[in-house]
Amino acid sequence: MLNGLSRQIGQAEGANVVPLIRYGTGAFLAMLWLFFLAAAALSLWLLLARAEAETQATAESLEEYARRSIEISDFVTEEFNAFLDRRGSTEGLRDDAAVNAEVRRLNRRLPKGSATIFVSARGIVEVSSSPLPDRPIDLSDRHWFKMHTEQGATAYIGPAILSRVINRIIFTYTRSYRSPDGQLKGIVNLGIPSDSLIGLSPGSSGVTVALLQHQGAVVAAEPISTDMLETPFILPGPPPAEQQTVIGHDRGHWSVVTVKNLTGYGLYAVAAVPLLQALAPALWGVALGGLALALLTAVMLQLSRLAQKKSLQVEQALADNSVLFQEVHHRVKNNLQVISSLIRMQTDRLPEELRPLMEQTAARVRAIAMVHEQIYSASTPSVVQLDQFLEELLRQIETSMMAGGKAALTTSLAPVAVGLDRAVPVALLATEAITNAIKHGISEEGGAIAITLREEGGRNILEVTDSGNGTGKDAAKGGLGTRIMAALCRQIEGEWALEPSAQGGTRFFLAWPAR
Repeated sequence: MLNGLSRQIGQAEGANVVPLIRYGTGAFLAMLWLFFLAAAALSLWLLLARAEAETQATAESLEEYARRSIEISDFVTEEFNAFLDRRGSTEGLRDDAAVNAEVRRLNRRLPKGSATIFVSARGIVEVSSSPLPDRPIDLSDRHWFKMHTEQGATAYIGPAILSRVINRIIFTYTRSYRSPDGQLKGIVNLGIPSDSLIGLSPGSSGVTVALLQHQGAVVAAEPISTDMLETPFILPGPPPAEQQTVIGHDRGHWSVVTVKNLTGYGLYAVAAVPLLQALAPALWGVALGGLALALLTAVMLQLSRLAQKKSLQVEQALADNSVLFQEVHHRVKNNLQVISSLIRMQTDRLPEELRPLMEQTAARVRAIAMVHEQIYSASTPSVVQLDQFLEELLRQIETSMMAGGKAALTTSLAPVAVGLDRAVPVALLATEAITNAIKHGISEEGGAIAITLREEGGRNILEVTDSGNGTGKDAAKGGLGTRIMAALCRQIEGEWALEPSAQGGTRFFLAWPAR
């Protein structure tokens, strides 16, 4: 029965502690994960913002560089057309040293690696800044040539092509040369390497750049490859009126892309950073941090389970001890009550003069039993509430005190707690004092007893005053009760006095350290 009761108590008490461990661990881990996720989200947001700023700055630089390059191309083609006007004819250009010198001079104004050629109205290369082979080069199949001959274009920025003249990927800027009557005499073609036009290196930031025709054809890009020449470039979002930055597909990768519209040229400047590349620092941190946090979570959960198990074991042991403690004091109380009853039964068989001694002994035994009763019934069995003990003691002996109905009892009991090591001595001292007050302070004519309990100056003080004949000094000289009080007082490191009261009668004073 004891085991079952202690198990129930242990489970009830453990049920209060285990959830605290479980919920505390869960709350701590939840806060840790929330902080980690917030830090990860902030890092990703900052890296995205940085990527957006980089692509926007690169797109603006690309736009500015492209405009300057196109303006230079305009100047070069107009200068060559003016030279042809001054020459007065397009005949014999291949063998004219002055024409070749002029082409080479103007070509030096273009980005490094560029080539300047003049193509006749039939599509044959007549003059070039680079050496020409002996065989004629026919470019009449080029898209830019058809734009001038079939569409009547004056100037045209063509898509990227693989040049037959310089064997590089270039884009072309072309301008037609016409006679005063509007007849097409030839086309000035500037072949500018794509990377030279861009003029921007992605560097460590990994920004890719491109110039696109509004129709989607690649004009120039860095990096660029031959497989990009025939594949239309698809913008990651709707064409912007001026500029937009979005997250979308660029060259097969999810990227942060800024698209800027070069109004007046029919071109888009595009700068992009792959998402994985832009977020790589944070992703590595998130991956490693998440792994470390996952391991920490697993360890803490395991420790929490062990702590819960240990807590249940400790609580069960405490419950067992508590039940055993209460059971011991309960049995001690019962045994003391049996002893008290046996003493009372034996008292009836003793001579009249010996009965008071046995009654005092029985009273002392009952006092000790009352202490044990309060111990096992208290919510905090490590202390005894002396004020409650005195109230119970007075209730039990109230009939004796009120003999004849003329005795008056007054109490002033402040809450005072004493430890188990002092509970029994203090209880016996209080019982002796009250018993003496009953014996000497109340007569058949009546009397009064006043009991005071308080804490003062770091000490507990008990006073019992009666209205008897003032035998305090004589009673303190000797006798069994006096010797008992002295011995008990030494146990609690206290001091006591039994002396006549100023109002008449006897005053019992007891003081001991309050701790």
